[in-house]
Amino acid sequence: MAVKWANAHFTNGLLPIIMRAMLSDLIQEIDAHLAWRKARGHELAETTFGRFAANDGKLVGRLRAGGGITVSTMQSIQKWIAEDREALTSQGNPDEAQGAAA
Repeated sequence: MAVKWANAHFTNGLLPIIMRAMLSDLIQEIDAHLAWRKARGHELAETTFGRFAANDGKLVGRLRAGGGITVSTMQSIQKWIAEDREALTSQGNPDEAQGAAA
């Protein structure tokens, strides 16, 4: 039953809508993290963020242009953000956070 429901809904366009919403949420999460860093005096360019979080300097630009990513990449980005925030909060040293995630 679940397969029939999934096939009917995802082939009718529901999956792209869900993915766009997830990517929109991810872009907001990235923007929020970059603003959080900047407010603490540890500004990071989008391209640098992409390199650190996913080894892809064009990541954020492609996401803003409507490009997609894998679930694994999304999870890697979210993990890097959490680790970076923790490192900056507890140690106050962005270089350690960047090196640990690279």
